Amino acid sequence: MHASRRPALHLLLVEDDEVDREAVERAVEEAAQSGLQDGFGCRIHHARDGDEALALLRGGMQASLPHPCLILLDMKLPRMGGLAFLASLRADPALADSVVFVLTTSEKPEDRAGAYRSHVAGYISKRRVSEAPGALAGLLLAYWRLVDLP
Repeated sequence: MHASRRPALHLLLVEDDEVDREAVERAVEEAAQSGLQDGFGCRIHHARDGDEALALLRGGMQASLPHPCLILLDMKLPRMGGLAFLASLRADPALADSVVFVLTTSEKPEDRAGAYRSHVAGYISKRRVSEAPGALAGLLLAYWRLVDLP
């Protein structure tokens, strides 16, 4: 049985910390080199905060991102933080069905509860990812490979 080739994964990384951004890029690159991607590529797009991410998604900065894309969202961001971004995203009919994973240092129960109320696909601790960096890339790539997105 021949599997159909999936399009490239477009990942919007909403992260203001350069070290964390580089760690995600490195993990995705290593996953690609190890064959986890099963023949499809990954393009990572960056936004430093919620305002910039919404502009990218709406096409206000250069060209809009291809839809669907996966969004990897930090909660602690300058200007527009994670929960405010999620509220704006879910209120926009063109973006409301976006798939979002939270990747954050926040262990506040109210942040986790607010994120899940905003229908995130998962709430991931940066602390856990630092212990197994390849696991994050594996999760995102497996999700992309197995789940039919809106």
